[in-house]
Amino acid sequence: MKLFTNRYGSPTCNLGFDAGFTVSTPIYVTLTLDKGKSLLNAFRQKKLEQLKELGWSDIAASTGSLVTVTDKTPPPITPLETELGMNEETLRGLLLSRTGISEKTLFKLQELIGEELVTREDILTTVNLWLDELIPNEPIKETSKPKTRKTTATRTQRKTDS
Repeated sequence: MKLFTNRYGSPTCNLGFDAGFTVSTPIYVTLTLDKGKSLLNAFRQKKLEQLKELGWSDIAASTGSLVTVTDKTPPPITPLETELGMNEETLRGLLLSRTGISEKTLFKLQELIGEELVTREDILTTVNLWLDELIPNEPIKETSKPKTRKTTATRTQRKTDS
């Protein structure tokens, strides 16, 4: 068994079984506002470091005798944004939303910025508790007897029984 891959060749959280079914596990992590801001600020700091390494400065001004001109060219895309697959604005929307961020994106972000907020064990604990709630470890109770086919006795059996 192998996880399915998407069109980009990355593994997905979908596993197909020979019995003819697929199990998918979308997991979303909803952060508190403070934790979301903390991760976003760490991302911004790492991005700023990379922008400086690329030679970009947000203040490029030339002053004449009476006029000051400020160049507001957008910053280049950093390796951090490329590897994460999104820019700062998109990440901000994800981190501060009420719907949460996918576990795959969160783990990638944590790896890139060097901060660990959510661990593999946190995800496993959540999934295991949910499965225990969904499918208790108690023995399965039989609620009804299996149906059996009624067979009719032959005439010779009926005569011998009476």
